[in-house]
Amino acid sequence: MGEDQTFGIKVERICKHRDVAVCSIVVDNGDTPPETCIEKSEKSLDLQDVVKLLGFPAYAPGHSHYIADSKIARIYPASAVKKFEIDHPIREGNSGGPIINTDSKVVGMALEGATKESGHNGCLLLSEIEEVLNASKYDT
Repeated sequence: MGEDQTFGIKVERICKHRDVAVCSIVVDNGDTPPETCIEKSEKSLDLQDVVKLLGFPAYAPGHSHYIADSKIARIYPASAVKKFEIDHPIREGNSGGPIINTDSKVVGMALEGATKESGHNGCLLLSEIEEVLNASKYDT
């Protein structure tokens, strides 16, 4: 598989309340999808835990992925959804990017960035993503 190869995606599950879509990679006959190695963390989150924000904010061809060091600044519920805030800005285009701990295991997903006036650098806890993955009511 070449680095410039592109694949389509198919939305498998969606939860508008959590702002999550679970997608799968669509490959043509004979093609092999890219390998992924994402492990979930079994550890609970605590304030000041060190994490990394990964993603592709403001992506353009030729850009590498983005990695930012951060810490857990707040853990809070919002509209009955478990979220946390990181102390690093979440930029436009980084939504959906994984948040990983020091063991390189996923603890959540970037959702929204704060502005100078308001908001949070909000992330969805892994348990909320697992709810969408495990409940058939979110099938499309």
